[in-house]
Amino acid sequence: MLDKINRWFAWIIGEIALNLQCYNAIAMKIKHCVTLLFLFALMSPYAMSAERSMTLADSIMADTTFVLRGVMSKKWNGVIKFAVSDPIKNKSHELRAAGNGRFEMTVPMRGMIQNMYLYVGDAVTVPVCAGDTINIIFEDDDMRLTARDPKAQLDLQLAEIIYNKMRKRYLDINRTYNSYNDKSGYKRLKTVESDSIFALVMSKTDYYHERYKNIVDTFIANHGTPRLEEYFRVAGYYGPLRFLAYGNGDMKVTRGAYMSEMRNNIPFNFYQESLMKYPEYAAFMLYYLGQVTERVSCTFLRRGDYHDKVQHAMDVSRLISPSRFLNELSEVRMIDANMLLGVDDNYRKHMIYVYDNLHTAALRREMERRMAEVDRLASGQPAPTLVMKDSDGRKYTLDDFKGKYVYLDFWDFGCSHCITEFGVVPRLREYYAGRMDNVEIITVCASDASKSKLEKFVEKHKMNERNLILDARSSDSVYNITSFPTYILIDPQGRIVEFYTDRPSVILFKADAGVATTFDKALTPK
Repeated sequence: MLDKINRWFAWIIGEIALNLQCYNAIAMKIKHCVTLLFLFALMSPYAMSAERSMTLADSIMADTTFVLRGVMSKKWNGVIKFAVSDPIKNKSHELRAAGNGRFEMTVPMRGMIQNMYLYVGDAVTVPVCAGDTINIIFEDDDMRLTARDPKAQLDLQLAEIIYNKMRKRYLDINRTYNSYNDKSGYKRLKTVESDSIFALVMSKTDYYHERYKNIVDTFIANHGTPRLEEYFRVAGYYGPLRFLAYGNGDMKVTRGAYMSEMRNNIPFNFYQESLMKYPEYAAFMLYYLGQVTERVSCTFLRRGDYHDKVQHAMDVSRLISPSRFLNELSEVRMIDANMLLGVDDNYRKHMIYVYDNLHTAALRREMERRMAEVDRLASGQPAPTLVMKDSDGRKYTLDDFKGKYVYLDFWDFGCSHCITEFGVVPRLREYYAGRMDNVEIITVCASDASKSKLEKFVEKHKMNERNLILDARSSDSVYNITSFPTYILIDPQGRIVEFYTDRPSVILFKADAGVATTFDKALTPK
């Protein structure tokens, strides 16, 4: 940048020297050069910011890989599902073993570090860096992870300790927050009881932070410093705060103790310069940016004035975003989150509006892929190929249910919201009594579960609908869903009524409020 400034000044001096013979020419040149200098001074901060943002974009969106290898016991039937976090949307994968139980897989990811979620009865979170090779032994009731690099090995040890000691506390915060949702009508109502429950969420979050920090401090004192110390500290601090960002804790999260404490501990430059190294920090900030934008955007997607509201949402997001790239990344994430509202014509216009304002090439490519996928999921389009099987291995497709509406519920083990919705289905049937004869409700397990595991789970949670297992290899990739529960409504002709349609609890909530849902409209005789 200094070289550019020196070249500008050299050019200006040269221009003035060449025109010393003519006063008018000098005056005009000086005026011209002063104007250029003013514009350069005005634009240079933006140029430097754009330069940094491009470096950030290149790092976060860079295609990288890591390797998993090891052996799994026969209990797993040669397949274990896992997912990898991503700047836009988490990617699901299957780890497949040979006949002797051994496996080796090169896993694609983006950026220098991501979370890997292993679905082994629960979602076990493990941090992985680009280029890592992780050895895993999946036993019947346990697993062991090792890495060649001693520092990386410390990462895996600490991740295991945190999982064992903090997972139940995290789920407890989650359950308490769900209780708050129930009492506040998903934050539409404020009552003394709902405020009291939210205060409990905040107090449990405070204790979680303290306990997590003590575990990390004790581990370092006893074993040494892991490679990703900052990752663990940031993850422990921001992990449960998503519940506060969702609830009434926005003031505390953004202007209260949490953010002020983090800003005091970590300079603001950390956000700009080290984001690619510690993405957990980015994950929460981008998540909150998305919340700010979503809260505006979700209210207008089906209104005629949505363009003005989108612009307003973008403006709000940009006010708190430290760089153009991060803001654009937030907007693309917002697009993905808002797919849960459906993919109607307004949603398409919304996507185009965001796409037209993107400057980062990698994000434009991502949006192009997303828009192509959305076109396939539009109302009235033939439902993509879906193959399912029951616990005995008998296969089903959507053709087997033609003549009925099919309400698909995609779920996975360890999803507390999924379990909650299972209990709501009987109330849904009761509410629509006499109108459900033409509806087939199918729960679709996203994991390739064994017969005994699935049947025990079904019995425990009183799942009285048709319970099937996703055959991911035979199904279209759009069903490789990582956000659970996800619901899809198919019409009697096998066409999409609404992809990402409302869950049972939301259908009933809206019905009580007099709001017609897609599900309700489908069941209403024409």
